[in-house]
This record gives sequence, structure tokens and C-alpha cells, in this order.
Amino acid sequence: MRRTLARHRHESFNGEAKAGDVVAFSSLTLHATSANRTDRPRRVYLAQYT
Repeated sequence: MRRTLARHRHESFNGEAKAGDVVAFSSLTLHATSANRTDRPRRVYLAQYT
């Protein structure tokens, strides 16, 4: 994975979303989040159009 990432360097974007916010990006975009440090599970709605 590191070799693949090294070949495809692009600008990164760090952003924060509040509860109820919507974030949209390509399903091919590498993305991550920090650990869930609450007692409640995170909810996600995933829709993909091809």
C-alpha cells in the first residue's frame, strides 16, 4: 500500500464534520477518521453510483 500511495501523491484535505453534516467524495478516494472514543456506534449511510 505504501508503494501505491508514494506513486500517487496528491494534495490532502483535513476537515471536520459536525453531527448531521454530509460529506461527499468519490468512492475511490482514500479516507480515514480517528478512533471512535464514545460509547455509541458511528452511523454511516453509503451510496455509490456507477
